[in-house]
Amino acid sequence: MKGAKDVMTQEIREDALQLLRIAYREEAKVGEGASVVPSQVAPRVGLEVGSERYNAALRYLVGEGALVEEPDYGDPDIGPPHPISYTLTSAALRMLGENEHRW
Repeated sequence: MKGAKDVMTQEIREDALQLLRIAYREEAKVGEGASVVPSQVAPRVGLEVGSERYNAALRYLVGEGALVEEPDYGDPDIGPPHPISYTLTSAALRMLGENEHRW
């Protein structure tokens, strides 16, 4: 039987994979090393930018090494507290490949 934490972790992972899949399809067709802007695709997967779900999904992708922050984007005086753009890594491509059957 799954506990509440297991269910929550699974939901975060699902949100993260959906975000990654759409970002790849719409922005990063060139593959590894491409820049993606998750906030632009978040609404297409039902995630509100800045929400707990969006932030958790983004943290998951960064934590898994799928996305790497691009520090040169945004103005720290007026921009969001997190990077706007991220680089897609080989880990992202592996995650997409491993979960391809789920879409």
